[in-house]
Amino acid sequence: MIVFVFTGETEIRWVGHALAGIFSLVFSVAAAVLGAMMVGRIRKMQGVNLFRLHRKITIYLALLIVGTFFYGLWDRTSHGEPLFWQHVEPLATVVQGWFGLVVTIITVVQIVPCLAAKDRRKTRKLHMILGYALVLSLVIQTFLGIEAALVESAEVAIFTRSLLQGLRGLATA
Repeated sequence: MIVFVFTGETEIRWVGHALAGIFSLVFSVAAAVLGAMMVGRIRKMQGVNLFRLHRKITIYLALLIVGTFFYGLWDRTSHGEPLFWQHVEPLATVVQGWFGLVVTIITVVQIVPCLAAKDRRKTRKLHMILGYALVLSLVIQTFLGIEAALVESAEVAIFTRSLLQGLRGLATA
């Protein structure tokens, strides 16, 4: 949140969004590892209430993902920029926005049944599948975010293109 406040009205306002995405990825890996420990796929840590820690990290993760998605929407609208469903942006930005929506939906669909169900055994399989899908989705989303940032930055895009052309020239020589 602090980064959002300090970078919100500057040219580097994407930094807060990027940091939140990276923290989401780290939290999702931590939640997946703790979940795997709870069911015995990974050796358990002694003296730690894994369920309580898993639940706490997962709730923070869900809040961070949903908050980051809505921050991204707010950020674009507050600067008069089109949103991801308005196809006037570079394709990388459009794909990253739509995939952010998918990640947000996966997060909500994974968490809500667990909070509503009285018998967790009924939702365990769905929760596990969506949890691993969320980790994979956040990895993809991180790469899409990097690509969108590179595409939106003309100087970096020109540099990257020149670098790739130089590497291609070296490879064919």
